[in-house]
Amino acid sequence: MGIQQIRLFEWRGTEVFLHPTFILLPLLIAGPELLSGQFSAASMALSYMAVIFFCIVLHEFGHIAMAKRLGFQTGDVVLTPLGGLAQINATDETARDEILIAAAGPAVNLVIIALSMGLMTLVPMFLGASAAPILTGLYAIVLVNTMLAVFNLIPLFPMDGGRIWRGILRFWMAPAKATRIAVYTGWAIAAVITVLALMIGNLIIPMIAAFMCFIGYQELDRVKRG
Repeated sequence: MGIQQIRLFEWRGTEVFLHPTFILLPLLIAGPELLSGQFSAASMALSYMAVIFFCIVLHEFGHIAMAKRLGFQTGDVVLTPLGGLAQINATDETARDEILIAAAGPAVNLVIIALSMGLMTLVPMFLGASAAPILTGLYAIVLVNTMLAVFNLIPLFPMDGGRIWRGILRFWMAPAKATRIAVYTGWAIAAVITVLALMIGNLIIPMIAAFMCFIGYQELDRVKRG
């Protein structure tokens, strides 16, 4: 029997689930503060995490919406400690389809940034000095979505940037060759990112990079066999 995922909600036929390992994330983020009695810091960390994953859900629904618009079948959205995964059945997608579906996620983040910055201009006009807490929240939303957009556009397959890169390559070469180049490019970038992250003592980024490289390897193996 497989690991049971935790259902959160359904929206327009798409269900959103939490992978059981997700429970590790709040424990890692807020656990040390809770153990040391810093409840305010723990609450702030969990609130920030909630904002991040709410924006990730919107990002994944961007992929889902574009895939449906192009006529492809879609499945669930699963949230893991490393981010979100939208299930899309687009095996017969064209290069254009792949680029549009991949770009739709970061596009959602850019729209959220634009709306939040607009509100940051308007809110003080109506609330004056009392707008400070709202502005702090809006600033956090802008920061989170900027990080999500930039991070996802890194050409590290199978991240959005890697899929966009493969889609561009497919205009000039066969899908199998485009996949190989996209995966190899991603591995090179992952190596650079890992070295830089380790130099500053960050262990999370190398873990994400390694996970992405593993998925890239699986895709490369699938192409070689098929």
